[in-house]
Amino acid sequence: MGRPRLGHRRQAALDHAELHAAEPRHGRVILYSTLGVGGTAYFSAKADLSTLLEDLALVRPTKLDLVPRIWEMLFQEIQSQVDNRMTEGADRDALEAEIKAEQREKLIGGRQFSAMTGSAPISPELYAWTEDFIDIHLANGYGSTEDGVVLVDDQIRRPPIVDYKLVDVPDLGYFSTDRPHPRGDCGSSQPMSSPATTSVRRSPPNSSTPTVGTTR
Repeated sequence: MGRPRLGHRRQAALDHAELHAAEPRHGRVILYSTLGVGGTAYFSAKADLSTLLEDLALVRPTKLDLVPRIWEMLFQEIQSQVDNRMTEGADRDALEAEIKAEQREKLIGGRQFSAMTGSAPISPELYAWTEDFIDIHLANGYGSTEDGVVLVDDQIRRPPIVDYKLVDVPDLGYFSTDRPHPRGDCGSSQPMSSPATTSVRRSPPNSSTPTVGTTR
């Protein structure tokens, strides 16, 4: 990706209702981690996301911690602009690249140095498009309300995760001995976990793609 990580910049983040609804603890992490380094945390003007694109342009966040639904909103906004400016014989890919470069500055502020997606699976196509648009690496996170972020880019976070285990689920046909992809419930624990709570990452039959849930 083209932009270097500029950790010395004053951080700015946009906290929004969609993130808190999908992953309440992660919403608080964004708030605390931004304020904790002397940054500024902003809140979206309306919970229904009707002003979100305007809010992003005003805040110009350095941290883009969003959910797939919002990355999809940005994708649709760019595609709408491409459609409006498309002329007969024009190269759509070239036009889209031009508009991406423009809107990287106008729509999201152009000063982002970190980005993460989470709370729900993101399609490979949208993930690739988003990385190209924001021009930095898009970290793919998985977590739960009880444990916070458990995996980033499919890697267990150590710390804070201190232990995890894949457990067979015979009634669903999931076994740790499955090949080429072991399947089952993956329980994780860390010092800050809620009492008597285990995070779950379950892989469906004939797939290596996990879905998310919790168990107590």
